[in-house]
Amino acid sequence: MNVPRKMPSLLIAFCMLGLILTACNGTESVSDTRADVADARAEGRKNVADERRDASENLIEAQQESAKADAALMKASNQGTREITLARAEASHKVSIEKCEAMTNDLRKACKDAADSDLERARTAVN
Repeated sequence: MNVPRKMPSLLIAFCMLGLILTACNGTESVSDTRADVADARAEGRKNVADERRDASENLIEAQQESAKADAALMKASNQGTREITLARAEASHKVSIEKCEAMTNDLRKACKDAADSDLERARTAVN
């Protein structure tokens, strides 16, 4: 039979298993436990501090991005307002010029000059 040859291998395996199980059941000394607890607390404080720092940096970055977006929005809004005002002035100018066409020589010229002057004032005002 092969049992006698396997016996030493089985005996070694059981001894190792016994040592492993004995090591698992061993308790730490009080000083080792205190040291481990102190290390865990220190690591926890460091992790919390790191996360607070990261959160603060992220908040500052978001605020800066928000300020940039607000500035871009304001710029676009102002540009849009200027373009609308200018479009209204140009439309009003065209209507005025058409009305001037119904007038006679000197009145027509004065009417067109006034319409041109109004348009120029509006262009100056939006810039």
